[in-house]
Amino acid sequence: MSPEAFRPPVAPGADIIEVQDVRVLGNLIVAPGAAVSFNGCVGCLVANNTIVFPNHSLLSFFPGSGGVGENPRVRATADNRFVNNITYYRRSDVGAKEYYPPSFPTLATNSLHTNLWYAADDPEASSPVGLPLTDDGSMAGIDPGFVDVAGGDYHLKPDSPAVSSGTPLAALSTDLDGACFDDPPSRGALQ
Repeated sequence: MSPEAFRPPVAPGADIIEVQDVRVLGNLIVAPGAAVSFNGCVGCLVANNTIVFPNHSLLSFFPGSGGVGENPRVRATADNRFVNNITYYRRSDVGAKEYYPPSFPTLATNSLHTNLWYAADDPEASSPVGLPLTDDGSMAGIDPGFVDVAGGDYHLKPDSPAVSSGTPLAALSTDLDGACFDDPPSRGALQ
């Protein structure tokens, strides 16, 4: 497919943005191939999601086609946030391929804050491997304290370390059940 068919012409001199200002808030995402991939995204927010048993990768940042190929005006992946998410996985499912840390100039403008990473089959190996960014305030290797993983109940127990330990976000109002988030909010989709 030609670039013209994939990306219709825009105003002369204007930047082309593949994905902009998308909000993925408060979702329960079970058994996705790749949990989250910022590919050609600009200004997107992925927050307060509970991601369970991804089987390919946990998180990746790709530059998209920004600044490469036939159209250098395509903006590269930049200014995205991954905040307050719980990622509960098996290291044996994702191995060492969970991140694809490309080297591109706008990577530093993306950010990660207060996420919880838990490898159920190897808690000591829960820390993100090869993650190209620092996850400020992250918890790794700490069981999030779901009510019943085997039964598919991903609500948090009252003594969960994820309860009321997230970063307040203006974009948040209610959790997946419609309950108001605390201040500070819990990590994940369910208060």
